[in-house]
Amino acid sequence: MDMTIFTVPRPFIGHFKVIQRNAITSWTKLSPVPHVLVMGDDEGTEEFVKDLGVSYCPKVIRNELGTPTIDFLFHRAKELSPHNIMAYVNADIILFDDFMEATARVAAKFDDDFLIVGQRGDYGVGDPIDFSNPNWRDALKNKGGLHGVCGIDYFIFTRNLYDIIPPFAIGRTAWDNWLVWNPISRGKPVVDATGAIKIIHQNHNYPSHCDPFTGPEAQENRRLAGEDAGTGCFGYTSHAPWIINSEEIKRRN
Repeated sequence: MDMTIFTVPRPFIGHFKVIQRNAITSWTKLSPVPHVLVMGDDEGTEEFVKDLGVSYCPKVIRNELGTPTIDFLFHRAKELSPHNIMAYVNADIILFDDFMEATARVAAKFDDDFLIVGQRGDYGVGDPIDFSNPNWRDALKNKGGLHGVCGIDYFIFTRNLYDIIPPFAIGRTAWDNWLVWNPISRGKPVVDATGAIKIIHQNHNYPSHCDPFTGPEAQENRRLAGEDAGTGCFGYTSHAPWIINSEEIKRRN
């Protein structure tokens, strides 16, 4: 199965340099190997991309505060992807082979467009992962307490699933929940893969200039998602009508 995984990292500084290198490098270790696309030109990004040997799109559209916007990222990634199945993954997320395995199972079941999301495991990773150690996965696979259903860190989808996406600020609240709500509202298959895909979110602090939940960009994201109008266009992993586990894909009870 072919897939493009894309992301837009923060500057490669301090702890973020470590965890983003850990995360994106783990994607290149998947089987089958996906097409990895890194977007943005923040500090250290170009150097990292050259070291890793993955695809690079340095120019991104940003809002007035300098934050990349979701609509551009998804549109540009679609233009650059050679594959029908795509995945946006936050740049601090470590992936394992079940990411590809579960996607292949869902793709085999649905002829129509689909979306796969799932909960994450939160774990404190402070050091670079030694990817030369063949057992590096074993040290992480069972780590991390399960995060709540509201925070979503990956979206696996078919390239034509989304048409128009509002210009949400990446890394702020509400955009992820809108991306779940939208296909559900249109009757598209949305699958909760918490029981089939294990991901590790490497815990971190937020930069001092960024408040992802109450700052002006968070407020604008909520407005774009319809909260100010009372519509509440939010979807959680628990709202997905389908679930996949190690044995089957079925309707949620």
